[in-house]
Amino acid sequence: MSKGQGTNVFTSGPILILNWKPGDHDLNYTCTARNPVSNSSRTVLAKEFCAGSTASRENNAPVVVTGILGESAILPADIPDKNKIDNINWASRTPVAVVTPEGTSVNIITTHLNYKGRLNVSSKTYDLQINHLKMEDAGFYRADINLKTSSTSTTITKNYTLQIYSKTMIVDS
Repeated sequence: MSKGQGTNVFTSGPILILNWKPGDHDLNYTCTARNPVSNSSRTVLAKEFCAGSTASRENNAPVVVTGILGESAILPADIPDKNKIDNINWASRTPVAVVTPEGTSVNIITTHLNYKGRLNVSSKTYDLQINHLKMEDAGFYRADINLKTSSTSTTITKNYTLQIYSKTMIVDS
C-alpha cells in the first residue's frame, strides 16, 4: 500500500484506520479481502472513507499523550468555543464516556466499566483525565465533540494515542 508522508495506517481486526495529512486525500489505496478459496481487491481514494461535510477534518493527526502506570493522563479536548458544546463522546476500542455541560459543571456518564470511578473532566477545558492508569488503557482514543448553534450542528473529531510506561528502577552494581 502506498501512503503519503505522515499518513498512519492501523488495523484492528476487520477495521482499517487511516489517519492522513492534508494533501494525502487523493492517494489510492487497494483493499483486498481474502478467504481460503478466493480474494477480491478494490482500489479506492482515501477521501471515500471520510465523514461528510458536516464533520471537521482539520486536525486528524493523533495527539500523543504519555502516562505512567498507576498515575493519571490527560487527553486535551482543545475546544475553540466552549459555549457551543452539546456533548463530547469519548471512545477507545469501545465507548468510554459521554460528557455534557450542566451549568458551570459537567455531567460524565461512564459507558465502560473499565473506566468506572477513574475519569474526571474539567468544566473549563473539557479535557479527559484518566486516573489510576492500567496498561490496557494504552491505545487509540477519539473525542467526537458535538457543537451546536441556533441553526447548525457540527462534529469535530480529535484523535489521540495514549502510551503508558511503567516506572523502572536502575540499580548500580
